[in-house]
Amino acid sequence: MVEQAVIKRLMTDVPFGVLLSGGLDSSLVASVACRHIGETKAGVQWGTRLHSFCVGLKVSCVFVYATIIKYTYLNII
Repeated sequence: MVEQAVIKRLMTDVPFGVLLSGGLDSSLVASVACRHIGETKAGVQWGTRLHSFCVGLKVSCVFVYATIIKYTYLNII
């Protein structure tokens, strides 16, 4: 069900990315999006690398976890 919801959101005519919080939810969305982005029209048009963003304080552990997720899935920018 989650996978189908993410795939449905990949059907777009504008560039997109994911906001990584370092938590389970954003990690799951990023994982599913990376797995299926190459099969979409958007992936063909803008490339198969998923753009990622992270917002937080420098002293927060959010950046650490988001970076781990980013490098776990190598096609995330």
